Amino acid sequence: MFSRKKRRTYKERFTKTIFLLHNRGWLKTKLVKKILLSVVSLFVTFFVAAQVGVTTDKVFKHNGEVLQVKVVKVGGYVIEFKYPGEDVEQTLGKLSVEKIEYCSGRVEKISDKVIINGSDDWEKVQIVTDGTIVIGLRKGEEIRGKTSSWINYNTQAGADKKATKHIKQSAAEQNVPYVLLTGDKNSSNYYGVSQGLKKGIMYTYN
Repeated sequence: MFSRKKRRTYKERFTKTIFLLHNRGWLKTKLVKKILLSVVSLFVTFFVAAQVGVTTDKVFKHNGEVLQVKVVKVGGYVIEFKYPGEDVEQTLGKLSVEKIEYCSGRVEKISDKVIINGSDDWEKVQIVTDGTIVIGLRKGEEIRGKTSSWINYNTQAGADKKATKHIKQSAAEQNVPYVLLTGDKNSSNYYGVSQGLKKGIMYTYN
């Protein structure tokens, strides 16, 4: 991109050239006027594009998408931003974003991409409880993790741990990195056996 000083210099030269052409009577023909109008349009388009490129930030998402926006705030779970020419603030969950490249040149790392390749990677699956952090990810189907009603896990904590493992394994089988927890219930049946049940929604990058 050109610096502000260079853009100002080109603009001044362009204006001076138009003034000289007008004084010499070269702008009287329709053909020259049409050509000049096209040149002016291209110049304005280039100038506006250059201005946008200089003043906007780049948000790099894990799915390969790059957003040219103005970042307003980076919070605990979300990134707040505005599109050029708009006043309405938009929100994007941090799990969907790799990094932000600010117009100043500074780069801020936001999150690492979680790659799941089958059930062996079940421990990498992340269970989240805040719905805002998954904004920008692709919503999938509901998933469940449940312990057997006939196996005694001794404590509710043991049942909860087993249910967590089951739901992560189910997600990993589908190469899903995130599960938004929507239900978490621990109980004991008639025989005093501790049981755990977890429900959630799967989220992926694409």
